Amino acid sequence: MCESREQSASLESEVLALLRATEALAERVLAGEEGEPLSLAMARRDDAFDAFQARVASGGKLDAATRAVVLRVGELDEAIIGAGRSLIGALHGERLDLLRRRSAIQAHAARERGEARLVTVKA
Repeated sequence: MCESREQSASLESEVLALLRATEALAERVLAGEEGEPLSLAMARRDDAFDAFQARVASGGKLDAATRAVVLRVGELDEAIIGAGRSLIGALHGERLDLLRRRSAIQAHAARERGEARLVTVKA
């Protein structure tokens, strides 16, 4: 019975660590941070998830409170994924704009090459 309480407390601490790491990552992603701080937050979140997953695999049982925390982690994950999707959409739009501009410049250059040029010669 004591071992079961220890496992439950350990699982609870793992899921709370996962929640804290996911909240930190979500905060950075939603703030638009890039670079090393974001990479560190992602690594901490990955480590916390691996520890939680290992604890569950070793027989940890989720009680109602732990399930609620896991659901909150899922909500934060959805927010992170949504932010990523909107960033991808914005980058895709920028890419299409650049392709259109490049195409217009190439078409203009092709028209200029096809036109006759007036050359003056000094006598």
